[in-house]
Amino acid sequence: MKKLIGTTLDDHYKFISLIGEGATSTVYLATDLQMGAMWAIKVLNKKDNIQGYQRQKEEAIMLSKLSNPMFPRVLPTIYDQPEALYIVMDYIHGVQLSEFLENNVISVMQAINWLKQICQGMEYLHEQGYVYCDLKPDNVVINNQFLKMIDFGACKKIGDTTNRRAGTAEFSPPEYADRSIPVGTYTDVYSIGKLGQYICSFLDEKEKPSELVSLLNLCCEANYEQRIKSAEDVYAALQRIEQKSDPISGYKARLAIFLSSVILCIAFFTLGMFGYYSNVQAYRNEFNSFFNQAVKYEQAGENSNAIEAYLNASIKDPGQSDVYEKIYQLMLPQKTDENFREKNKALLDVFRERTAIKNLDESLRIRLAELCIEQESPVYQDYAKDLLKNMKGEKVEILRNIVSGEGDTGQIVEQIKNLIETSGDTNEKMDALFLLLNVYSKLNTWTETDLNFIENTFKAMDQEALNNHEKLIPSYKLIALGLSNNLEDMNLRKNAVSWWNKLDHLHAEYTKEENITKGKLYYAEGDYPKAAESFKAAIGKDDSDLLSYLYTIDALLKSENNSEASNLWQRAKTLKEKQNEKLSANLLYQYNALQLQLEMFGIQ
Repeated sequence: MKKLIGTTLDDHYKFISLIGEGATSTVYLATDLQMGAMWAIKVLNKKDNIQGYQRQKEEAIMLSKLSNPMFPRVLPTIYDQPEALYIVMDYIHGVQLSEFLENNVISVMQAINWLKQICQGMEYLHEQGYVYCDLKPDNVVINNQFLKMIDFGACKKIGDTTNRRAGTAEFSPPEYADRSIPVGTYTDVYSIGKLGQYICSFLDEKEKPSELVSLLNLCCEANYEQRIKSAEDVYAALQRIEQKSDPISGYKARLAIFLSSVILCIAFFTLGMFGYYSNVQAYRNEFNSFFNQAVKYEQAGENSNAIEAYLNASIKDPGQSDVYEKIYQLMLPQKTDENFREKNKALLDVFRERTAIKNLDESLRIRLAELCIEQESPVYQDYAKDLLKNMKGEKVEILRNIVSGEGDTGQIVEQIKNLIETSGDTNEKMDALFLLLNVYSKLNTWTETDLNFIENTFKAMDQEALNNHEKLIPSYKLIALGLSNNLEDMNLRKNAVSWWNKLDHLHAEYTKEENITKGKLYYAEGDYPKAAESFKAAIGKDDSDLLSYLYTIDALLKSENNSEASNLWQRAKTLKEKQNEKLSANLLYQYNALQLQLEMFGIQ
């Protein structure tokens, strides 16, 4: 498969460099073009690897649903393309535990602290119904003095008795030899014991507490029924040993040997993030550091950096609801932003891929669900359903009915109208009206009664608050675009022109597609100069779009502006030659028809 460096994935991630390459997959360092964050992207070549591709896809989907700040993430957006599977995951700096121990001297207290972190991670994993099955030094990474677990390819569901047994013999329990014994929490307890013994092998024999040695031996009982039953029990025992020990006189820490840190990209699937930092104060300090950094970026107007820093802060303390509100406000499109829907999509992607719904307050969940309504992809409809789970309220029920496609549409419209009429707050009224406009847009029905209700609603709002509202221009656009889709109806065309005029008065910016729609409206109205002006604005957005040139030239001819039409035709001919092999039959037909028309005016 070709190297991807310099190319982009879904216009979202740019491949920067190669991190590692195997027989069937390659891992790249990539940057998020919207946020500036760095990610690792695993690219699995489908050729000659159909079974491996399907297994890793299923695994990635499962892993993306688990989240905890101690561990790398696999993003839920998995790109399944004809030639390869693309999986976006955290890019992590760190050093393997085995390498660290070979180059450093540690204290008993450090060893206990690490084992407690492992136990917390295993406890979380077991609560989710899974067993790790392959705990060993090479699958543990030290990152900022804390441990992270990697490579969850051997992970199984509790009670699994399938024949395929993964794992490393030195750290695997004896019952692996008996394929009929299901895996359970005791499976990982054995590996915790073995890992603990491995770590303690780097300690001075005189410094090892006898209680710790006994505990690890108990974890490694050959008979799984006599073993300590859970990681939670091992953690509690470690805590008692820690409390009895004197870290100053009993276990004096020795000077660490110089370690050249290496960058280790986690190119394996991870199973969420298990547990939480045992050192709560250090955890809090990291949160404060990221939060303060975000505030400074925000004050400097560096919004992308501020968003990334707030996201990092949310990882350190997922329960801080004000962080998510900050992210939402920073990413929310401004009133004059031309591509409101695409920017809302980027906002939704950040929340969908990098935050857990359970950490968001209800108000934010409702606002995010509202943004999902305007997106066409079923991915966002599913996200809206998840956001609204276990919530109650009139607006929640309306949103739930919209995204599920259930309920009578007429009833939904009346319920939204009732929300608008009973709300005395401009922001609430505007949010409800925007929701109503999205429903009308999807139905593509704009009656005189509907338009009168919309007009009266706008008039009833506080005009100063309305003019500053970020949804004012997007609302006007929904109306103008909706009305412009029915060019055969003269009354709707007249109404559409009035809404486009309102948008012009607000100095709204338009996308290429919006300019073309606006141009077609004026063309249908016979206002060819204004049509040409709109089509030229579309060229300004994308000067490689041949169709925009054809629309503009046609409108200029109708405006009797043959000179400008001739100039644009020369540029159109050059474009046509460059793109000839890629042009559709319909576009070629339009080009040839316009060419005949130009020849009648003596334009070659």
